[in-house]
Amino acid sequence: MGDFMTNRIFAALMAGVSTVATGATADDFSVEPAISKVVVYRNGGATVTRTGTLRLPAGRHTITADKLTRTFDEEQLTVSFDSSAVRLYSLDVDTSYSVTPGSDRQASLEAELDKIDAKDAELIAAEQAKNMQLAFLRTLNQNGGKADQALPFSDWQNALSFIGDSSVKVLGEIEEIKSKRKALNDQRLKLRRELANAGPKRTDYNKATFEVMVPKAQDVSYELSYFVEDAEWELGLEGALDTDAKSLSLWSRAIVSQETGEDWTDVSLALSNNEPSDDLGEISQHPRILSLLDPEEVERKSGGPFLEARRTPAPDQRGSAEGDFRLEEIVVATEPRAQSFTSTFDRLYEVSGTVSIPSTDEAEYVDLSDVTSPVSLVVRANPSVNTTAYLFADTELTDFESLRNVSPKLRRDGHYVGMGYWPNLEADTKLKLPYGADNAISIEYTEQAPEDGDSGLFGSKKVEEKRYVISVTNNHTSPMTVEIFDQVPVSGHEDVKVRTLSDATKPTETDMDDKQGLMMWRKTMAPGEVWKINHSYRVTYPSDMMLVGQ
Repeated sequence: MGDFMTNRIFAALMAGVSTVATGATADDFSVEPAISKVVVYRNGGATVTRTGTLRLPAGRHTITADKLTRTFDEEQLTVSFDSSAVRLYSLDVDTSYSVTPGSDRQASLEAELDKIDAKDAELIAAEQAKNMQLAFLRTLNQNGGKADQALPFSDWQNALSFIGDSSVKVLGEIEEIKSKRKALNDQRLKLRRELANAGPKRTDYNKATFEVMVPKAQDVSYELSYFVEDAEWELGLEGALDTDAKSLSLWSRAIVSQETGEDWTDVSLALSNNEPSDDLGEISQHPRILSLLDPEEVERKSGGPFLEARRTPAPDQRGSAEGDFRLEEIVVATEPRAQSFTSTFDRLYEVSGTVSIPSTDEAEYVDLSDVTSPVSLVVRANPSVNTTAYLFADTELTDFESLRNVSPKLRRDGHYVGMGYWPNLEADTKLKLPYGADNAISIEYTEQAPEDGDSGLFGSKKVEEKRYVISVTNNHTSPMTVEIFDQVPVSGHEDVKVRTLSDATKPTETDMDDKQGLMMWRKTMAPGEVWKINHSYRVTYPSDMMLVGQ
Protein backbone atom coordinates (compact mmCIF):
# COMPACT_ATOMS: atom_id res chain seq x y z
CA MET A 1 0.00 0.00 0.00
CA GLY A 2 1.45 3.29 -1.12
CA ASP A 3 0.95 5.23 2.15
CA PHE A 4 1.78 2.36 4.46
CA MET A 5 4.89 2.81 6.51
CA THR A 6 6.58 -0.52 7.21
CA ASN A 7 7.99 -1.04 10.69
CA ARG A 8 10.14 -4.12 11.15
CA ILE A 9 11.13 -3.94 14.79
CA PHE A 10 12.08 -6.82 17.03
CA ALA A 11 11.40 -6.94 20.72
CA ALA A 12 15.08 -7.14 21.66
CA LEU A 13 15.75 -3.85 19.88
CA MET A 14 12.91 -2.11 21.68
CA ALA A 15 13.68 -3.24 25.24
CA GLY A 16 13.47 -0.36 27.69
CA VAL A 17 11.27 1.88 25.52
CA SER A 18 8.49 3.33 27.69
CA THR A 19 5.07 4.77 26.99
CA VAL A 20 4.85 8.53 26.86
CA ALA A 21 1.09 8.77 27.23
CA THR A 22 0.24 9.13 30.91
CA GLY A 23 -2.96 7.51 32.06
CA ALA A 24 -3.71 5.79 28.75
CA THR A 25 -5.61 2.49 28.82
CA ALA A 26 -3.99 -0.82 27.86
CA ASP A 27 -6.08 -3.57 26.24
CA ASP A 28 -5.49 -6.94 24.58
CA PHE A 29 -7.02 -7.67 21.20
CA SER A 30 -7.25 -10.99 19.33
CA VAL A 31 -7.78 -10.89 15.58
CA GLU A 32 -7.85 -13.27 12.60
CA PRO A 33 -7.09 -11.00 9.66
CA ALA A 34 -8.11 -12.36 6.26
CA ILE A 35 -5.64 -12.96 3.46
CA SER A 36 -6.18 -10.13 1.00
CA LYS A 37 -3.21 -10.31 -1.36
CA VAL A 38 -0.60 -12.86 -2.44
CA VAL A 39 2.48 -12.34 -4.60
CA VAL A 40 3.82 -15.64 -5.92
CA TYR A 41 7.39 -15.83 -7.18
CA ARG A 42 8.34 -17.94 -10.16
CA ASN A 43 9.71 -21.24 -8.86
CA GLY A 44 10.25 -19.84 -5.38
CA GLY A 45 7.75 -18.97 -2.63
CA ALA A 46 5.14 -16.29 -2.02
CA THR A 47 4.52 -13.19 0.06
CA VAL A 48 1.16 -13.42 1.83
CA THR A 49 -0.52 -10.24 3.06
CA ARG A 50 -3.34 -10.17 5.63
CA THR A 51 -5.26 -6.98 6.35
CA GLY A 52 -7.63 -5.76 9.02
CA THR A 53 -8.95 -2.71 10.87
CA LEU A 54 -9.26 -2.18 14.64
CA ARG A 55 -10.80 0.55 16.76
CA LEU A 56 -8.12 1.28 19.36
CA PRO A 57 -8.42 3.60 22.34
CA ALA A 58 -5.48 5.82 23.21
CA GLY A 59 -2.66 3.95 24.89
CA ARG A 60 -0.46 0.90 24.52
CA HIS A 61 -2.10 -2.34 23.43
CA THR A 62 -1.26 -5.95 22.66
CA ILE A 63 -2.67 -7.39 19.45
CA THR A 64 -2.53 -11.14 18.70
CA ALA A 65 -3.09 -12.31 15.13
CA ASP A 66 -4.04 -15.98 15.30
CA LYS A 67 -4.58 -18.82 12.81
CA LEU A 68 -1.43 -18.09 10.79
CA THR A 69 0.26 -20.92 8.92
CA ARG A 70 3.11 -22.73 10.63
CA THR A 71 5.16 -22.62 7.42
CA PHE A 72 6.00 -18.93 7.17
CA ASP A 73 9.50 -17.54 7.69
CA GLU A 74 9.44 -15.70 11.02
CA GLU A 75 12.35 -13.47 10.00
CA GLN A 76 10.31 -12.21 7.03
CA LEU A 77 7.27 -11.22 9.12
CA THR A 78 6.42 -7.52 8.93
CA VAL A 79 3.62 -5.32 10.27
CA SER A 80 2.64 -1.98 8.77
CA PHE A 81 0.01 0.64 9.54
CA ASP A 82 -1.84 3.29 7.60
CA SER A 83 -0.90 5.99 10.12
CA SER A 84 2.55 7.21 11.11
CA ALA A 85 1.12 8.01 14.55
CA VAL A 86 0.94 4.30 15.36
CA ARG A 87 4.13 3.09 17.02
CA LEU A 88 5.22 -0.56 17.02
CA TYR A 89 7.11 -1.68 20.13
CA SER A 90 7.51 -5.44 19.78
CA LEU A 91 6.74 -8.33 17.49
CA ASP A 92 6.83 -11.99 18.60
CA VAL A 93 5.79 -15.29 17.03
CA ASP A 94 4.53 -18.27 18.99
CA THR A 95 2.62 -21.49 18.30
CA SER A 96 -1.09 -21.91 18.94
CA TYR A 97 -1.77 -25.60 19.49
CA SER A 98 -5.01 -27.21 18.43
CA VAL A 99 -7.27 -28.82 21.02
CA THR A 100 -8.53 -31.34 18.47
CA PRO A 101 -6.80 -34.69 19.02
CA GLY A 102 -5.39 -36.41 15.96
CA SER A 103 -5.97 -40.14 15.42
CA ASP A 104 -3.22 -42.70 14.93
CA ARG A 105 -4.39 -43.17 11.33
CA GLN A 106 -4.11 -39.44 10.67
CA ALA A 107 -0.59 -39.43 12.12
CA SER A 108 0.34 -42.37 9.89
CA LEU A 109 -1.07 -40.69 6.77
CA GLU A 110 0.70 -37.43 7.59
CA ALA A 111 3.98 -39.32 8.05
CA GLU A 112 3.52 -40.95 4.64
CA LEU A 113 2.81 -37.53 3.13
CA ASP A 114 5.98 -36.16 4.71
CA LYS A 115 7.99 -38.99 3.13
CA ILE A 116 6.46 -38.27 -0.26
CA ASP A 117 7.27 -34.57 0.10
CA ALA A 118 10.87 -35.39 1.01
CA LYS A 119 11.21 -37.74 -1.96
CA ASP A 120 9.64 -35.15 -4.25
CA ALA A 121 12.13 -32.56 -3.03
CA GLU A 122 14.97 -34.95 -3.92
CA LEU A 123 13.51 -35.47 -7.39
CA ILE A 124 13.15 -31.71 -7.91
CA ALA A 125 16.82 -31.25 -7.02
CA ALA A 126 17.77 -34.11 -9.36
CA GLU A 127 15.74 -32.58 -12.20
CA GLN A 128 17.41 -29.22 -11.69
CA ALA A 129 20.81 -30.92 -11.81
CA LYS A 130 19.89 -32.74 -15.04
CA ASN A 131 18.70 -29.49 -16.61
CA MET A 132 22.05 -27.93 -15.72
CA GLN A 133 23.81 -30.89 -17.38
CA LEU A 134 21.68 -30.45 -20.48
CA ALA A 135 22.43 -26.74 -20.64
CA PHE A 136 26.16 -27.51 -20.33
CA LEU A 137 26.00 -30.11 -23.11
CA ARG A 138 24.22 -27.62 -25.35
CA THR A 139 26.93 -25.08 -24.65
CA LEU A 140 29.57 -27.63 -25.63
CA ASN A 141 27.67 -28.45 -28.80
CA GLN A 142 27.33 -24.78 -29.77
CA ASN A 143 31.01 -24.12 -29.03
CA GLY A 144 32.33 -27.34 -30.56
CA GLY A 145 35.84 -26.86 -31.88
CA LYS A 146 36.50 -23.71 -29.85
CA ALA A 147 38.17 -25.26 -26.83
CA ASP A 148 41.43 -23.88 -25.53
CA GLN A 149 43.31 -27.14 -26.06
CA ALA A 150 43.90 -28.49 -29.58
CA LEU A 151 42.47 -31.93 -30.31
CA PRO A 152 42.62 -34.20 -33.34
CA PHE A 153 39.48 -33.74 -35.39
CA SER A 154 38.55 -37.37 -34.90
CA ASP A 155 38.49 -36.67 -31.17
CA TRP A 156 36.22 -33.68 -31.78
CA GLN A 157 33.90 -35.89 -33.81
CA ASN A 158 33.82 -38.42 -30.99
CA ALA A 159 33.24 -35.61 -28.50
CA LEU A 160 30.33 -34.17 -30.50
CA SER A 161 28.86 -37.65 -30.91
CA PHE A 162 29.21 -38.10 -27.14
CA ILE A 163 27.43 -34.77 -26.59
CA GLY A 164 24.53 -35.90 -28.77
CA ASP A 165 24.29 -39.30 -27.08
CA SER A 166 24.60 -37.70 -23.65
CA SER A 167 21.88 -35.16 -24.47
CA VAL A 168 19.50 -37.97 -25.41
CA LYS A 169 20.40 -39.81 -22.20
CA VAL A 170 19.92 -36.73 -20.00
CA LEU A 171 16.57 -35.91 -21.65
CA GLY A 172 15.48 -39.48 -20.98
CA GLU A 173 16.55 -39.16 -17.35
CA ILE A 174 14.59 -35.90 -17.03
CA GLU A 175 11.50 -37.64 -18.41
CA GLU A 176 12.00 -40.51 -15.95
CA ILE A 177 12.20 -38.01 -13.08
CA LYS A 178 9.02 -36.27 -14.28
CA SER A 179 7.28 -39.64 -14.46
CA LYS A 180 8.34 -40.45 -10.89
CA ARG A 181 7.13 -37.02 -9.70
CA LYS A 182 3.77 -37.62 -11.37
CA ALA A 183 3.47 -41.00 -9.64
CA LEU A 184 4.34 -39.36 -6.30
CA ASN A 185 1.73 -36.67 -6.88
CA ASP A 186 -0.90 -39.33 -7.59
CA GLN A 187 0.04 -41.01 -4.30
CA ARG A 188 -0.07 -37.63 -2.54
CA LEU A 189 -3.60 -36.86 -3.80
CA LYS A 190 -4.81 -40.33 -2.80
CA LEU A 191 -3.39 -39.96 0.73
CA ARG A 192 -4.88 -36.48 1.09
CA ARG A 193 -8.32 -37.74 0.14
CA GLU A 194 -7.95 -40.52 2.69
CA LEU A 195 -6.72 -38.02 5.29
CA ALA A 196 -9.71 -35.77 4.66
CA ASN A 197 -12.03 -38.72 5.41
CA ALA A 198 -10.13 -39.84 8.52
CA GLY A 199 -11.93 -37.48 10.89
CA PRO A 200 -11.23 -34.01 12.31
CA LYS A 201 -7.67 -32.96 11.61
CA ARG A 202 -5.42 -31.56 14.27
CA THR A 203 -4.05 -28.27 13.01
CA ASP A 204 -1.49 -26.19 14.85
CA TYR A 205 -1.00 -22.55 13.90
CA ASN A 206 1.40 -19.71 14.44
CA LYS A 207 0.27 -16.55 16.13
CA ALA A 208 1.94 -13.16 15.91
CA THR A 209 1.74 -10.83 18.91
CA PHE A 210 2.71 -7.18 18.58
CA GLU A 211 2.51 -4.22 20.89
CA VAL A 212 1.45 -0.84 19.58
CA MET A 213 0.70 2.57 21.00
CA VAL A 214 -1.70 5.15 19.62
CA PRO A 215 -1.84 8.74 20.94
CA LYS A 216 -5.62 8.96 20.65
CA ALA A 217 -8.61 6.75 19.98
CA GLN A 218 -8.80 5.93 16.29
CA ASP A 219 -9.45 3.27 13.64
CA VAL A 220 -6.16 1.59 12.76
CA SER A 221 -5.76 -0.32 9.50
CA TYR A 222 -2.85 -2.74 9.44
CA GLU A 223 -1.10 -5.18 7.15
CA LEU A 224 0.60 -8.37 8.28
CA SER A 225 2.94 -9.85 5.66
CA TYR A 226 5.11 -12.96 5.66
CA PHE A 227 7.05 -15.16 3.23
CA VAL A 228 6.20 -18.84 2.66
CA GLU A 229 8.25 -21.37 0.70
CA ASP A 230 5.70 -23.91 -0.47
CA ALA A 231 4.23 -21.94 -3.34
CA GLU A 232 5.29 -21.41 -6.94
CA TRP A 233 4.19 -20.59 -10.44
CA GLU A 234 5.53 -21.87 -13.71
CA LEU A 235 5.17 -20.41 -17.16
CA GLY A 236 3.12 -22.58 -19.48
CA LEU A 237 3.17 -21.90 -23.22
CA GLU A 238 1.00 -23.52 -25.87
CA GLY A 239 1.37 -23.11 -29.61
CA ALA A 240 -0.95 -24.01 -32.48
CA LEU A 241 0.49 -24.00 -36.00
CA ASP A 242 -1.86 -23.81 -39.00
CA THR A 243 0.25 -24.89 -41.97
CA ASP A 244 -2.46 -24.03 -44.53
CA ALA A 245 -3.02 -20.50 -43.20
CA LYS A 246 0.70 -20.23 -42.32
CA SER A 247 -0.08 -18.75 -38.92
CA LEU A 248 1.08 -19.48 -35.38
CA SER A 249 -1.04 -18.82 -32.29
CA LEU A 250 0.64 -18.70 -28.88
CA TRP A 251 -1.01 -18.71 -25.47
CA SER A 252 0.91 -18.18 -22.26
CA ARG A 253 -0.50 -19.01 -18.86
CA ALA A 254 0.72 -19.23 -15.31
CA ILE A 255 0.48 -22.59 -13.56
CA VAL A 256 0.11 -21.70 -9.88
CA SER A 257 0.23 -24.12 -6.96
CA GLN A 258 0.67 -23.85 -3.22
CA GLU A 259 0.84 -26.05 -0.17
CA THR A 260 1.42 -23.47 2.53
CA GLY A 261 -1.06 -24.85 5.03
CA GLU A 262 -3.68 -22.16 4.46
CA ASP A 263 -6.16 -21.68 1.62
CA TRP A 264 -6.08 -18.48 -0.41
CA THR A 265 -9.75 -17.57 -0.78
CA ASP A 266 -10.90 -14.60 -2.91
CA VAL A 267 -7.48 -12.94 -2.84
CA SER A 268 -5.81 -10.44 -5.12
CA LEU A 269 -3.12 -12.43 -6.90
CA ALA A 270 0.10 -11.15 -8.45
CA LEU A 271 2.82 -13.19 -10.11
CA SER A 272 6.43 -12.05 -10.07
CA ASN A 273 9.12 -13.41 -12.39
CA ASN A 274 11.70 -12.70 -9.69
CA GLU A 275 13.22 -15.71 -7.94
CA PRO A 276 14.16 -14.88 -4.31
CA SER A 277 17.59 -16.20 -3.37
CA ASP A 278 20.29 -15.77 -0.76
CA ASP A 279 22.87 -15.72 -3.56
CA LEU A 280 23.13 -11.96 -3.98
CA GLY A 281 26.26 -11.95 -6.15
CA GLU A 282 29.98 -12.56 -5.98
CA ILE A 283 32.94 -11.97 -8.29
CA SER A 284 35.47 -14.78 -8.03
CA GLN A 285 38.55 -15.22 -10.24
CA HIS A 286 41.30 -17.80 -10.35
CA PRO A 287 44.68 -17.94 -12.10
CA ARG A 288 44.72 -19.48 -15.58
CA ILE A 289 47.72 -21.76 -15.98
CA LEU A 290 49.19 -22.61 -19.41
CA SER A 291 51.25 -25.73 -20.03
CA LEU A 292 52.76 -27.67 -22.97
CA LEU A 293 52.09 -31.11 -24.44
CA ASP A 294 54.59 -33.57 -25.82
CA PRO A 295 53.81 -33.74 -29.59
CA GLU A 296 54.71 -37.44 -29.73
CA GLU A 297 52.30 -38.16 -26.90
CA VAL A 298 49.58 -36.17 -28.67
CA GLU A 299 50.15 -38.14 -31.87
CA ARG A 300 49.97 -41.48 -30.03
CA LYS A 301 46.64 -40.50 -28.48
CA SER A 302 45.20 -39.07 -31.69
CA GLY A 303 45.24 -42.42 -33.48
CA GLY A 304 46.13 -40.99 -36.89
CA PRO A 305 45.08 -38.23 -39.31
CA PHE A 306 42.20 -36.16 -38.10
CA LEU A 307 40.04 -36.59 -41.15
CA GLU A 308 39.79 -40.38 -41.05
CA ALA A 309 36.79 -40.37 -38.75
CA ARG A 310 35.31 -37.21 -40.26
CA ARG A 311 31.73 -37.07 -41.34
CA THR A 312 30.41 -40.42 -40.25
CA PRO A 313 26.70 -39.72 -40.08
CA ALA A 314 25.37 -40.12 -36.58
CA PRO A 315 22.45 -42.45 -35.90
CA ASP A 316 19.02 -40.98 -36.34
CA GLN A 317 18.66 -39.17 -33.01
CA ARG A 318 15.07 -38.11 -32.67
CA GLY A 319 15.79 -37.24 -29.08
CA SER A 320 18.60 -34.80 -29.83
CA ALA A 321 18.72 -31.51 -27.97
CA GLU A 322 17.71 -29.67 -31.14
CA GLY A 323 14.71 -31.79 -32.00
CA ASP A 324 13.49 -33.39 -28.82
CA PHE A 325 9.73 -33.27 -28.29
CA ARG A 326 8.32 -34.95 -25.21
CA LEU A 327 4.75 -36.17 -25.36
CA GLU A 328 2.58 -34.72 -22.63
CA GLU A 329 -1.09 -34.19 -22.12
CA ILE A 330 -2.38 -30.67 -22.71
CA VAL A 331 -4.62 -29.17 -20.02
CA VAL A 332 -6.94 -26.40 -21.18
CA ALA A 333 -8.26 -23.95 -18.59
CA THR A 334 -10.00 -20.60 -18.72
CA GLU A 335 -9.10 -18.04 -16.08
CA PRO A 336 -8.93 -14.25 -15.78
CA ARG A 337 -6.40 -12.41 -17.90
CA ALA A 338 -3.53 -10.63 -16.16
CA GLN A 339 -2.06 -7.18 -16.69
CA SER A 340 1.71 -7.00 -16.68
CA PHE A 341 4.00 -4.32 -15.32
CA THR A 342 7.66 -4.40 -16.32
CA SER A 343 10.49 -2.66 -14.50
CA THR A 344 14.16 -2.52 -15.39
CA PHE A 345 14.77 -5.94 -13.84
CA ASP A 346 11.46 -7.65 -13.13
CA ARG A 347 7.97 -8.27 -14.44
CA LEU A 348 4.80 -8.49 -12.36
CA TYR A 349 1.48 -9.92 -13.56
CA GLU A 350 -1.53 -8.63 -11.66
CA VAL A 351 -4.52 -10.90 -12.11
CA SER A 352 -7.85 -9.14 -12.56
CA GLY A 353 -10.55 -9.83 -9.98
CA THR A 354 -9.99 -12.26 -7.14
CA VAL A 355 -8.69 -15.81 -7.18
CA SER A 356 -9.07 -18.80 -4.86
CA ILE A 357 -6.25 -21.36 -4.62
CA PRO A 358 -6.53 -24.15 -2.02
CA SER A 359 -3.51 -25.48 -0.15
CA THR A 360 -3.53 -28.80 -2.00
CA ASP A 361 -0.61 -28.41 -4.44
CA GLU A 362 -3.06 -28.88 -7.30
CA ALA A 363 -2.34 -26.60 -10.25
CA GLU A 364 -4.51 -23.58 -10.99
CA TYR A 365 -4.24 -21.90 -14.40
CA VAL A 366 -4.22 -18.16 -15.03
CA ASP A 367 -4.18 -16.87 -18.61
CA LEU A 368 -1.48 -14.26 -19.24
CA SER A 369 -1.34 -13.42 -22.94
CA ASP A 370 -2.04 -14.60 -26.47
CA VAL A 371 -0.80 -13.63 -29.92
CA THR A 372 -1.25 -14.81 -33.52
CA SER A 373 1.51 -14.22 -36.05
CA PRO A 374 2.13 -15.10 -39.72
CA VAL A 375 4.91 -17.61 -40.31
CA SER A 376 7.11 -19.01 -43.05
CA LEU A 377 7.51 -22.78 -43.01
CA VAL A 378 11.08 -24.03 -43.48
CA VAL A 379 12.45 -27.55 -43.12
CA ARG A 380 16.01 -27.65 -41.78
CA ALA A 381 18.56 -30.41 -41.29
CA ASN A 382 22.21 -30.87 -40.42
CA PRO A 383 22.66 -34.35 -41.93
CA SER A 384 26.35 -34.79 -41.06
CA VAL A 385 25.14 -35.03 -37.44
CA ASN A 386 21.52 -36.16 -37.80
CA THR A 387 19.67 -37.05 -40.99
CA THR A 388 16.29 -36.17 -39.45
CA ALA A 389 14.64 -33.10 -41.00
CA TYR A 390 12.86 -30.68 -38.67
CA LEU A 391 10.05 -28.25 -39.42
CA PHE A 392 10.57 -24.64 -38.29
CA ALA A 393 8.07 -21.79 -38.08
CA ASP A 394 9.94 -18.57 -38.90
CA THR A 395 8.20 -15.50 -37.54
CA GLU A 396 8.54 -12.11 -35.90
CA LEU A 397 6.30 -11.40 -32.92
CA THR A 398 4.96 -7.86 -32.59
CA ASP A 399 2.99 -6.36 -29.68
CA PHE A 400 4.36 -9.19 -27.59
CA GLU A 401 6.05 -9.33 -24.21
CA SER A 402 9.29 -11.28 -24.29
CA LEU A 403 9.28 -14.73 -22.70
CA ARG A 404 12.42 -16.63 -21.71
CA ASN A 405 13.18 -20.23 -20.75
CA VAL A 406 10.07 -21.61 -22.41
CA SER A 407 9.08 -25.23 -23.09
CA PRO A 408 5.90 -25.03 -25.15
CA LYS A 409 3.24 -27.67 -25.71
CA LEU A 410 2.72 -27.73 -29.46
CA ARG A 411 -0.03 -28.66 -31.90
CA ARG A 412 0.24 -28.69 -35.68
CA ASP A 413 -2.96 -28.66 -37.75
CA GLY A 414 -4.89 -29.94 -34.74
CA HIS A 415 -2.49 -32.79 -33.99
CA TYR A 416 -0.43 -32.87 -30.81
CA VAL A 417 3.30 -32.63 -31.64
CA GLY A 418 4.80 -32.73 -28.16
CA MET A 419 6.74 -30.56 -25.77
CA GLY A 420 10.30 -29.33 -26.17
CA TYR A 421 12.68 -26.42 -25.75
CA TRP A 422 12.39 -23.18 -27.69
CA PRO A 423 14.68 -20.19 -27.97
CA ASN A 424 13.79 -17.11 -25.94
CA LEU A 425 10.80 -15.34 -27.46
CA GLU A 426 11.96 -11.76 -27.93
CA ALA A 427 9.59 -9.18 -29.37
CA ASP A 428 10.33 -7.69 -32.81
CA THR A 429 13.07 -10.25 -33.42
CA LYS A 430 13.32 -12.78 -36.24
CA LEU A 431 12.68 -16.16 -34.65
CA LYS A 432 13.20 -19.69 -35.94
CA LEU A 433 10.91 -21.87 -33.86
CA PRO A 434 11.36 -25.67 -34.11
CA TYR A 435 8.15 -27.63 -34.60
CA GLY A 436 9.19 -31.26 -34.59
CA ALA A 437 10.45 -33.83 -37.07
CA ASP A 438 9.22 -33.70 -40.67
CA ASN A 439 9.11 -37.34 -41.70
CA ALA A 440 7.98 -36.45 -45.22
CA ILE A 441 11.43 -35.03 -46.00
CA SER A 442 13.92 -37.89 -46.31
CA ILE A 443 17.68 -37.31 -46.34
CA GLU A 444 20.62 -39.57 -47.17
CA TYR A 445 24.20 -38.56 -46.38
CA THR A 446 26.78 -40.63 -48.22
CA GLU A 447 30.57 -40.37 -48.21
CA GLN A 448 32.22 -40.92 -51.61
CA ALA A 449 35.68 -42.34 -52.17
CA PRO A 450 38.31 -39.76 -53.26
CA GLU A 451 39.20 -39.77 -56.90
CA ASP A 452 42.42 -41.61 -57.77
CA GLY A 453 45.51 -39.56 -57.11
CA ASP A 454 43.68 -36.87 -55.16
CA SER A 455 44.71 -37.98 -51.66
CA GLY A 456 48.02 -39.04 -50.16
CA LEU A 457 51.61 -37.79 -49.99
CA PHE A 458 52.91 -35.45 -52.66
CA GLY A 459 56.51 -34.57 -51.86
CA SER A 460 56.58 -32.52 -48.70
CA LYS A 461 52.78 -32.11 -48.71
CA LYS A 462 50.00 -34.38 -47.57
CA VAL A 463 46.58 -34.07 -49.21
CA GLU A 464 43.28 -35.32 -47.77
CA GLU A 465 40.15 -35.04 -49.88
CA LYS A 466 36.58 -35.50 -48.67
CA ARG A 467 33.51 -35.95 -50.87
CA TYR A 468 29.89 -36.29 -49.72
CA VAL A 469 26.57 -36.51 -51.55
CA ILE A 470 23.50 -35.26 -49.72
CA SER A 471 20.25 -36.56 -51.24
CA VAL A 472 17.00 -34.84 -50.17
CA THR A 473 13.53 -36.04 -51.22
CA ASN A 474 10.31 -34.05 -50.74
CA ASN A 475 7.55 -36.58 -50.12
CA HIS A 476 4.99 -33.86 -49.36
CA THR A 477 2.11 -33.17 -51.75
CA SER A 478 3.00 -29.46 -51.72
CA PRO A 479 6.21 -27.47 -52.27
CA MET A 480 8.48 -27.12 -49.25
CA THR A 481 11.41 -24.80 -48.57
CA VAL A 482 14.35 -26.86 -47.35
CA GLU A 483 17.65 -25.70 -45.84
CA ILE A 484 20.59 -28.10 -45.49
CA PHE A 485 23.48 -27.18 -43.18
CA ASP A 486 27.07 -28.41 -43.22
CA GLN A 487 30.60 -27.05 -42.92
CA VAL A 488 34.20 -27.26 -44.06
CA PRO A 489 37.26 -27.13 -41.76
CA VAL A 490 38.86 -23.71 -41.29
CA SER A 491 42.61 -23.24 -41.50
CA GLY A 492 44.18 -21.90 -38.34
CA HIS A 493 47.74 -22.08 -39.68
CA GLU A 494 49.37 -20.55 -42.73
CA ASP A 495 50.67 -23.97 -43.89
CA VAL A 496 47.21 -25.56 -43.75
CA LYS A 497 45.20 -24.95 -46.93
CA VAL A 498 41.49 -25.75 -47.25
CA ARG A 499 39.88 -25.53 -50.69
CA THR A 500 36.36 -26.29 -51.90
CA LEU A 501 36.46 -28.51 -55.00
CA SER A 502 35.13 -27.37 -58.34
CA ASP A 503 32.34 -29.98 -58.48
CA ALA A 504 30.90 -28.91 -55.10
CA THR A 505 27.39 -27.43 -55.08
CA LYS A 506 27.62 -23.72 -54.36
CA PRO A 507 26.02 -22.91 -50.98
CA THR A 508 23.30 -20.28 -50.59
CA GLU A 509 24.98 -18.79 -47.51
CA THR A 510 28.39 -19.13 -45.89
CA ASP A 511 29.95 -18.12 -42.59
CA MET A 512 26.54 -17.68 -40.95
CA ASP A 513 26.46 -15.77 -37.67
CA ASP A 514 30.09 -14.81 -38.33
CA LYS A 515 31.19 -18.43 -37.84
CA GLN A 516 33.80 -19.45 -40.39
CA GLY A 517 33.35 -22.61 -42.39
CA LEU A 518 29.59 -22.92 -41.89
CA MET A 519 27.42 -23.18 -44.99
CA MET A 520 23.81 -23.66 -45.94
CA TRP A 521 21.98 -24.68 -49.12
CA ARG A 522 18.37 -23.55 -49.64
CA LYS A 523 15.83 -24.77 -52.17
CA THR A 524 12.06 -24.72 -52.58
CA MET A 525 11.37 -28.30 -53.60
CA ALA A 526 8.42 -29.43 -55.69
CA PRO A 527 6.37 -32.43 -54.51
CA GLY A 528 8.31 -35.62 -55.20
CA GLU A 529 11.48 -33.75 -56.17
CA VAL A 530 14.89 -35.23 -55.36
CA TRP A 531 17.68 -32.73 -54.68
CA LYS A 532 21.31 -33.80 -54.70
CA ILE A 533 24.04 -31.68 -53.10
CA ASN A 534 27.73 -32.34 -53.74
CA HIS A 535 29.83 -31.33 -50.77
CA SER A 536 33.57 -31.74 -51.29
CA TYR A 537 36.81 -30.11 -50.18
CA ARG A 538 40.54 -30.72 -49.97
CA VAL A 539 42.97 -30.12 -47.09
CA THR A 540 46.70 -29.75 -47.75
CA TYR A 541 49.37 -29.54 -45.05
CA PRO A 542 53.08 -30.38 -44.49
CA SER A 543 53.65 -34.13 -44.39
CA ASP A 544 55.95 -33.87 -41.36
CA MET A 545 53.29 -32.16 -39.24
CA MET A 546 50.29 -33.53 -37.40
CA LEU A 547 46.94 -31.97 -38.28
CA VAL A 548 44.69 -31.24 -35.31
CA GLY A 549 41.32 -29.62 -34.86
CA GLN A 550 40.92 -26.68 -32.50
